[in-house]
Amino acid sequence: MFRLVLSCLLLGAGLAKPSPGAVSGKVPEISPREPSYEAQPLPRRNGQTRTMYTLDPDTYSLKSPNYPYRYPNNANVTITVRGNDNQIISISCENFNIESAISCKYDYLSVNGQRFCGSTGPNLSGTVLDIVFKSDEAVRRTGYKCTITVPTGSGSGSTAATTEGTTAATGSPSGDQCCGVANRASRIVGGVQTEVNEYPWQAGLVSTGGSRTWCGGTVINNRYVLTAAHCTADLQSASEIQVLLREHRIGTSDGEMRYNVAQIINHSSYTNASGSGYDFSLLKLSSTIDFSSLDNKVAPACLPTGGEFANVSAIVSGWGTTSSGGSQATVLREVTVQTMTNDQCRRAYGSTINSSMLCAGDDDGGKDSCQGDSGGPLVTDVSGRYTLIGVVSWGYGCGDVGFPGVYARVTEVTSWIQQKTADASLC
Repeated sequence: MFRLVLSCLLLGAGLAKPSPGAVSGKVPEISPREPSYEAQPLPRRNGQTRTMYTLDPDTYSLKSPNYPYRYPNNANVTITVRGNDNQIISISCENFNIESAISCKYDYLSVNGQRFCGSTGPNLSGTVLDIVFKSDEAVRRTGYKCTITVPTGSGSGSTAATTEGTTAATGSPSGDQCCGVANRASRIVGGVQTEVNEYPWQAGLVSTGGSRTWCGGTVINNRYVLTAAHCTADLQSASEIQVLLREHRIGTSDGEMRYNVAQIINHSSYTNASGSGYDFSLLKLSSTIDFSSLDNKVAPACLPTGGEFANVSAIVSGWGTTSSGGSQATVLREVTVQTMTNDQCRRAYGSTINSSMLCAGDDDGGKDSCQGDSGGPLVTDVSGRYTLIGVVSWGYGCGDVGFPGVYARVTEVTSWIQQKTADASLC
């Protein structure tokens, strides 16, 4: 069942630690050469120290303890890696064998909060890589051999900073400074309503001249909004719809901006058949967005550079119904859900779940997107920036136990987005 009907949310490791301070010589198990680098201990809440490596441009080998032999029980490796000039650095794994479990709850390698286990390792990028490897007291595997690549040249982000033991990059996952920053002053305790313009990338789709949103969307650059193809597939012309930005309370003039749509670009692999996948549509606006004049009240979400994004907390927002078949919300609402692997999601939906989909929900039910949230954003924090990982697509009911929401997986179409929006600028 597509989430369109009437129109929200049931908001209802391998690096051996050097000594603290400046270090010289070869970094054990990180590089085949002798890089120049600095390492500094970073305080952590649990009393441990996290060591930061600042690396010169090159490729580095990251291995689990004892690799290629079985890693030990109760391993706990915690490091942070960045380039020496705030470059966008990447990690990928040529060999990966860690005990597999639901939510990777036993043994795992995590990068920037995203856990990996089984045979599929990370393929991620960022200005900072926050890496943790943990094993329990039982099963052991051969672990991992990964490559960290630090490119030549500098990024446009600023120097990484640390706060209360966690490392956060002030540059976005794509290295740009204008995306993924929420506007927050004071949150509503125990509530589900967002702050005004808290998520500046949120868009609402309305009929031309209308004020009641029937689908959501996400600003991804100065000319395009990403939404769901099932929101636009039956439209005869782009002139039938408009996009509202800087909207909060629907039906009320509270600073919203109205944009005409020049072109609708549905993904070529999408069909109207239920569960076909690739539920993506790009809306090209008739005029560009001048972010510089809007004081971050309208700004793009960051786009991901890769990764499965399983078992991470994510935020979905929209103006849809607050229960299945219920009344539409009048203000923008949000809820935090937990993503999962596609294998986990197939327990609910079977083989319908394919690589273009991403599932998220709540073990106890009651937290989900709903009718009217279709096309809206599912975002997660990556290195201090909110990154768009999903587009609200479909699901069985809203918040039903055992039936998570299904989202269109953005990492599956990043090259398509780049190709189709080549005439736009991020900032």
